[in-house]
Amino acid sequence: MLRETVMKLCGNSLYAHAETIRQGYIFTQDGFRVGVSGRAVCHDGRIDCVTDITSLCIRVPRRFPGCADDIYPFATEDAVPRSILIWSVPGAGKTTALRELAVMLTDARAPYRTSVIDTRFELCAGLEGEYLDIFSGYPRTLGMEMAVRTMNPQFVLCDEIATEADARAVMLCASSGVAVIASAHGNSLADLRRKGPIKELMENNIFHAYVGLRRVDGQMIHVIQKGEKP
Repeated sequence: MLRETVMKLCGNSLYAHAETIRQGYIFTQDGFRVGVSGRAVCHDGRIDCVTDITSLCIRVPRRFPGCADDIYPFATEDAVPRSILIWSVPGAGKTTALRELAVMLTDARAPYRTSVIDTRFELCAGLEGEYLDIFSGYPRTLGMEMAVRTMNPQFVLCDEIATEADARAVMLCASSGVAVIASAHGNSLADLRRKGPIKELMENNIFHAYVGLRRVDGQMIHVIQKGEKP
């Protein structure tokens, strides 16, 4: 059953999806991202291929209207694009909130030019809009840099910043007058402060607000704190 499912997800061409399988997922044209685990064949610390797939985690992208209603006013306070960091533990709804913000920013009466860096093909599945520019499959840092230099965005959205290179790209956006709405893994602001790249961004007051997400009885709960010095 696993073999049959994998082949259908890959359109009967494992070779066409070999690169993303090495990175742990399969992407389909319908916007599904499927996590993959199995036996890795490695060489010099690099995964050459994955064989004997044993598990699949199928994530179905969908909109959740209303989930970002409390966040949007902070991103557009005084009609000025503002940077926001959305944080939570995995699975609490960061990507869902970012997806909804992309829609709200570009569907408003006065829409904002918005570039979305969809590195792992899950952030913008099924989304489109006149003011929405999607960089699918671009490495996060390269995508942010290219968006700023080529698309004249007012907002750049991306998922799961974590590295020094990510932090530099966010700083580039900020220095260019472009607001960034990004997500990061963490269970508290104190936890984020201990992470070097995020700590640097916080110390430079890049973010106008920090939004923590929690799921309580199936509901998404926002904990919002203004920036300055959190």
